[in-house]
Amino acid sequence: MFNDVTRFPVKTWERIKNRRGKRSVSCIVTDRWLRFSEHADQISAGTVVFVDVMTDAGEGERKLCELCIPLEELAEAVKNIEIKK
Repeated sequence: MFNDVTRFPVKTWERIKNRRGKRSVSCIVTDRWLRFSEHADQISAGTVVFVDVMTDAGEGERKLCELCIPLEELAEAVKNIEIKK
């Protein structure tokens, strides 16, 4: 009867992920994460997305810096990551 019911996140990391939003990627060993902008921009160098490097150490959310990353380079870098088994 209750098999299709999704419980509210029980794990701390799930609550943190929900609070940070769909466009965030968290570090699993520190209080830092990447927050991607909602839209990418087309420029002469290609398609770029702005990424905030964030921290949550102590005083709440704080932006450390902002990066402007070409999406094509990001996709290529991720494609080249080898998964160890």
